[in-house]
Amino acid sequence: MTTSKKEFILSHCFENVPNLKEDENIYSPEEEHFDTSWYIGLSREEENVCAYLHVEEKSEEYSIETEYEIIIISANGRNRSEKRECTFNSSEKCGYGSEFLSWEKLLKDYLIDGKLAVEAHVKVLKMTGIKKKKLRNFDESMNVLSDVALVAGEKKFYVLKLFLASHSSYFKSLLLGNFEESKKSEIELKDIDSRDFQCFLEVLHGEDAINDDTVVGIVRLADMYDAPTAHRRCEQFLMKESEKSLKEKLELAAKYKMRRVKNKCLSEIKTVADIQSVLPGNLEEMDPSIMAAVLQKAMTHLINLQPIDMSTSKKKFTMTRVFVDQLDDAEDYNDFHLGEEHFHMHWNIYLSRENGNAELLFFLNDLDPVDEDSESTDETFFIEAEIDVQMLLENRRIEIKNQKVICQSLDDDYFHKVRFMSWEDLRRKCSVYGEVKIEVHFEITKMSGVLARKTVNFDEKMKEFSDVVLVVGEEKFYVSKLFLSFQSAYFKALLLGNFEESKKSEVILQDIDHWEFQKFLEVLYGGNAIDDDYFVSILRLADMYDAPIARRKCEEFLMEKSKKTLREKLELSMEYRMNNAKEKFLSDIKTVADIRSVVPENFEEMDHSLMATLFKKALYPLK
Repeated sequence: MTTSKKEFILSHCFENVPNLKEDENIYSPEEEHFDTSWYIGLSREEENVCAYLHVEEKSEEYSIETEYEIIIISANGRNRSEKRECTFNSSEKCGYGSEFLSWEKLLKDYLIDGKLAVEAHVKVLKMTGIKKKKLRNFDESMNVLSDVALVAGEKKFYVLKLFLASHSSYFKSLLLGNFEESKKSEIELKDIDSRDFQCFLEVLHGEDAINDDTVVGIVRLADMYDAPTAHRRCEQFLMKESEKSLKEKLELAAKYKMRRVKNKCLSEIKTVADIQSVLPGNLEEMDPSIMAAVLQKAMTHLINLQPIDMSTSKKKFTMTRVFVDQLDDAEDYNDFHLGEEHFHMHWNIYLSRENGNAELLFFLNDLDPVDEDSESTDETFFIEAEIDVQMLLENRRIEIKNQKVICQSLDDDYFHKVRFMSWEDLRRKCSVYGEVKIEVHFEITKMSGVLARKTVNFDEKMKEFSDVVLVVGEEKFYVSKLFLSFQSAYFKALLLGNFEESKKSEVILQDIDHWEFQKFLEVLYGGNAIDDDYFVSILRLADMYDAPIARRKCEEFLMEKSKKTLREKLELSMEYRMNNAKEKFLSDIKTVADIRSVVPENFEEMDHSLMATLFKKALYPLK
């Protein structure tokens, strides 16, 4: 268990630096941190400059072990830094280092109007002998008013069991429960800093012990010991009084689940400078929910976002059409496009004018056979889908209809009619230079009776070339055990291993769509079955059945032939661990429009490493 970090930053801008004489020292103002005074010193020694950390402690016997970094801010953005270790005590109050840089280089590259910006990033590792003014005593003088002594470090704290238990579920279990410690008069708390524990107890007893130096140690113990009062007071301090940076507050809010602090800090991030101020050196170290919120703010500086659905596993497709001509005076307007093939059906859209209203008509046609072995849609097909109709107006989109529709063979190929606005409104409000652009998003929820072309047959005609039948739904697939086992580790174990199925002539595969399995087998047997409609299904089965050749073919198709959007490709490459495809698609993100195209409406749904990568790309145009 690590103790809380004692860290702080000193910053100072030294003025009139060119007038600094040899062997002369100048200092920043003193700052109080952890009951000790600290400041930065700057000196010129034989044409070199040295920057150092200084401690001003009045007690005679003390020791402060530190690691710190001195940073000189360059006028051209290239900073100079040096890390050091130093133990400060009564005889060693200055953390001198080597000559930092030459006087000539300082004058040339680091001064702005004769001023020099210097920072000291300090981490205190261990402190002894530093006298802190106690707001309340818990020492031996309180023995008669306590019933247990808690030992933290080398200090004993005399407290009341019942009082501590009322503030902390941890101490309630430890001191009043069935643990062996509940019977002891003295209990050791391991790996706890005594100074942090003193402040924690002071807060529980109503003292005003929280400041920017102590809040981290107190909230850590409040979280560890489940002490809601102390936790709440730390949260209130960070919201109302703390002078810590937004970055520090956000990190604490994420780590210790302080929702109100997080929301307040996020509300204060309004500019590009604010965004950059809260980013860590390694973006992937940032809390995912905070990164998502900050990225969303960054994106607003690039372009307005439109909602984007990140789901890729369903039967979905989008049709976008531009309807033109005769919008002004047509009485019986009909504009028909050639349609598209999706999931073995031919989909068509009409824009129609009827009784002064604009309507969309959706039609389904079966596919013509390409050879005598091919099959077309049968006489009893049924398709249920959800449609989302959107009007595209330059940089805006308007959702005009969202509903469920059903098409079946009884409808004589007539799919659905959607009346969405008056023709006059369409012409005046939605027509741009005589064109109306409409986008329809389809999601097929149920599908039956639809047949498709097969590039490889696995029906009973293949019986003489097979030694096992795989039953998927109501379909039977005649295949070779050895061939399938060569292609798939799953089928090797199932068909050639010690499972009961290896002895059967028919093996049932549960919860698999038979057409998806048909396409998967076609890929294994060398057929050209991968297209954008069935790509996800094939890839899912390749992943499920551990079929590397099918996975590789899917990845090659996604990289070279797929017409899916960049967002869909990237999401699939992440979900199915296709690293080559992922790197390619990330390299394709080069513009603001590219960044926007892969960002979902809910940023927290995005993979953390992907979010970090996009954030880095988004930062470039923000600078």
